[in-house]
Formats: sequence, C-alpha cells, structure tokens
Amino acid sequence: MQVPLYLLRELRIAGGSIKNIVLNSAFLAAANGGVIEMEHIVRGAKREFEKSGKLWNEKDMQQQQRIRG
Repeated sequence: MQVPLYLLRELRIAGGSIKNIVLNSAFLAAANGGVIEMEHIVRGAKREFEKSGKLWNEKDMQQQQRIRG
C-alpha cells in the first residue's frame, strides 16, 4: 500500500510536528514489521496532537483520505 503522505499537509500543525509524526510512524512500523502503513501515520499523528494539546478528529482525517484517495 502506498502511504498518502500528502495528507500530512492537511493537518494544521507546524513542520516540526510533521517531522515528529513521520518519526513516530517509523518507530511504530519498525516494531510491526518495518513497513510504514497508513495506520502508523494515523497513530503517530494522533500521538503528536495529544502531546501538543490539540484535539484529534479522526473523521476529518478519514474524509481527507477519501477525497484525495
């Protein structure tokens, strides 16, 4: 599965947070077989949002994926 990284552009966060999302996704993937999948990116993004005190809206992320996917 090709991971649609362009979805990270839709998140209203700073570039440093996007870097953290990608890094978290890589660590999650490494613990789960080594291939970054969309589930790793979503979990990494959710974790980053929680760290920064922002609300995570999974419906918005899913809608963006359907629109672009």
